[in-house]
Amino acid sequence: MSVYFVGEVEVRDHETYAKYAGGVAPLLKEYRGEVLAMGGELTPLEGEAPAPRVVIVRFPSLEIANAFLQSEAYQSLAAIRRQCASARTYIVAEHSEEVGG
Repeated sequence: MSVYFVGEVEVRDHETYAKYAGGVAPLLKEYRGEVLAMGGELTPLEGEAPAPRVVIVRFPSLEIANAFLQSEAYQSLAAIRRQCASARTYIVAEHSEEVGG
């Protein structure tokens, strides 16, 4: 079952963040992560708006998502991201039942 990594990111240093993003792209490919949405215009509907940049990545399974997030390569990149941005991240599992069921 697919899972979705969601990141709400507020970038403070765009130059350093570009180094993080450039390193993450090939790593995502290695772990079969597929970027579904990144940045773009956000349209808040209710409640507080999320951070200015939202990233949504689909992984084939929770195990693969965790392997990516816990990998030494990603942890090194995450350390760079923490220097230049603040983020709230979480994983959402794909729902397999009908809505309302």
